Amino acid sequence: MSYLIVLITTQNKQEATNIVTTLLEQRLIACANIIDSVSSFFWWKEKIEEEKEVLVIMKSHQKLFSALEKK
Repeated sequence: MSYLIVLITTQNKQEATNIVTTLLEQRLIACANIIDSVSSFFWWKEKIEEEKEVLVIMKSHQKLFSALEKK
């Protein structure tokens, strides 16, 4: 069986917690780590921006990825 790690960022810890709780309840992920306050840099409207975000690391099975992605 193939396992995978999925990374997402959220605006705040509460949003991350809500997502993780929902995905755990639906058994789409086995576990998750929430890392508060990461610095994210990205292009937006032709300039480089920086934002503070929350990083979520989720562990799951490859066979669940399609459902996880949709959720």
